Amino acid sequence: MSNDQTQTPPPKAVLNGNCGTRSLRSAAQRKNGFSSTDIAQVLAIEGRVWADQSNPHLSNNTRIFGEKSERSMGHSATYLHAHIATPQGRALMDKLMRIAMELEAEAGWGIASSGMFGKLHPRAVESTRYNNADEQETQLTGGAVEIGWHSDFMSVLTVSVMLSPLQSFSGGEFQTRRMGPEDDDDASLLQNYTLDQGDVTVWRSWDRHRVAPMSGHRHVFVVQFWLAPAHVDIRHGPAPALYFTESTDMLLPYCDAITSELVDPDSFYATHICGKYIHNVASKIQQHDAFEAERLFKLSIDYHKRAAHVASGSVLLRQPLLGQAQSLGRMFFARGLRPTPNQVRSILQLCKQVHTLGELHGFRLRKQMDLGSTVLHMLEQAIAVPHLELGTHASFVRQFPFLEMYWGHARAQVTVPRREGVRV
Repeated sequence: MSNDQTQTPPPKAVLNGNCGTRSLRSAAQRKNGFSSTDIAQVLAIEGRVWADQSNPHLSNNTRIFGEKSERSMGHSATYLHAHIATPQGRALMDKLMRIAMELEAEAGWGIASSGMFGKLHPRAVESTRYNNADEQETQLTGGAVEIGWHSDFMSVLTVSVMLSPLQSFSGGEFQTRRMGPEDDDDASLLQNYTLDQGDVTVWRSWDRHRVAPMSGHRHVFVVQFWLAPAHVDIRHGPAPALYFTESTDMLLPYCDAITSELVDPDSFYATHICGKYIHNVASKIQQHDAFEAERLFKLSIDYHKRAAHVASGSVLLRQPLLGQAQSLGRMFFARGLRPTPNQVRSILQLCKQVHTLGELHGFRLRKQMDLGSTVLHMLEQAIAVPHLELGTHASFVRQFPFLEMYWGHARAQVTVPRREGVRV
């Protein structure tokens, strides 16, 4: 399998998060977009949720998610989706969507041009509170309140409204980044946004973002819009992800739209995560629909190649290369197929690139186990299956010496039941 496409470096602007002539803004803001009356209505809806004793699971849920620092302490969320269906609540949602559409047009993100706006529905409607009152203690202990780096994948637009006055907290900037390892402090990769009471901020949901460490009290109203049906089920706080994890009915149109030429074709995270999600769905259906699974694995590889093109020259290139290797493994080792030694070598060529990139960026072997415990583990088992006649571990180690670090000396044969297949 050729990897020429993965080796061509994109323009430097893309690596710095700037998509050619596209908008350089990862978020857009409307100062004082919500009035004091609007804010009071949000607080009133939150109060009704708190008073709903029959649904305590909707109130003040402590969460820590995203790629966290050692100081991450999380935040609390109250889910408003089941209590906002009042005339005042619907008016707030209409106003928020109207502001989001106006800001999207100003930012030039292409979402309206793609036709997605007519299909958007609320996925999440939340009141999010960050509380860490003692700034001195924060400095002494290293404690902080933040949301680690993450994306709101599956959503199209995320909108937040600052409910707290700026003087009620310090730090806590809203930050976005287009690319770059999360432990990289390179300021050129970050965009910072300071929010005061009533300010509305909108961003593309697939872009990486976080709330920086802070002290004090920070309170925001957050709504995510997606292509799936509106989340209104009072039994659940977060919306179920099954629309995007159990089939491709929503997933493929979503990925096609957000990575289209109109919207964001140069997004590393969008293309990479689409590749991962498509791979996961293909793996689930492979046993009962091998033909469709093969099609999806090939599509997953295409998305990972696009991500690799954007990430060329970065340690993040490891991820889409590993994704390609995993999808190839699932294709070649599907039940009823007999992979060839050349197919195994094509997977190992990708694995070698993944390993080499890790070494170049100082990864110890433990940090490379996303490679060792997945596709390389699968290949180690497969080579040991006698009826596959792939050769010996020692022969592959001679061709790919890096395997010695993962496999050690040539293994004794380990039988993998044929009917179960070999999984990546």
